[in-house]
Amino acid sequence: MHQGRLRLRPWLEEQIQSGKYPGVVWLDETARVFQIPWKHAARHGWNIDKDATLFRNWAIHTGRFKPGIDKPDPKTWKANFRCALNSLPDVKELQDKSIKKGHNAFRVYILLPATKTPRRRKVFKGSDSDVKVGLPVLPSGTTAPLERFAVAVGNHENITDDQEQTEAVLKIVDHLKNMEHWNPSCEPDRCWRPATSTWMECLCKSHH
Repeated sequence: MHQGRLRLRPWLEEQIQSGKYPGVVWLDETARVFQIPWKHAARHGWNIDKDATLFRNWAIHTGRFKPGIDKPDPKTWKANFRCALNSLPDVKELQDKSIKKGHNAFRVYILLPATKTPRRRKVFKGSDSDVKVGLPVLPSGTTAPLERFAVAVGNHENITDDQEQTEAVLKIVDHLKNMEHWNPSCEPDRCWRPATSTWMECLCKSHH
C-alpha cells in the first residue's frame, strides 16, 4: 500500500534528528524544544544552500517545488513553512527565546503533547413513556438538587418492593450529603511542576 507523505510535525522531528541542517537542533530534547535558524535573505552572507535547505526540502516534500523544473523561490519556501508550522495546534513558538533580527536570527519552538479527541458517548434515546415511568412527583418548594434527590428516594421507597435497591440509593444520598460539606483548602501558589515547566512558563509569557 502506498503511504501518504508525512505531516509537518513528524517530518520536522526526522529532520532535527538527522543533524544534516546546521543550527536546526534540539535545545532540550526531553522537553521537545528546538530551534531553527531564521536568517533574512537580505543579510550579508546568506546562502540558499545553507540557510534555506530546510524550507526547500519541505517545499519538495509537499510537491510545491520540483528541482530542475520550478524556479527556486526561497522567500516563498520560508513563508509556506512558517504558515504550516504556525497552523499546528501542538507546536508553539517560544517568542521570548527567539531572536528574529540580526546575522544569527533563529526561532525557538516547543512540541506539545499530542491531544486525542475524546470519543462521544452514545446517548440512549427512549420514548416519552419510558422516561416518565417511575418518576415521582416532587413538592413545588423542593429546589436544592440534593433535597430533590432525597425526596425522590423517599417517594420511591413507598412504591417499590426492592428493599436492597432502596437501601443502596439511600447510602448514595448520605454519601452526597457528606460530600456537600467537603471544602478542601485551595492553595493557588502551590502546584505540580513537571520537568518542562520552565519552557512552559516561557510559552505562557509569550502569549501575554
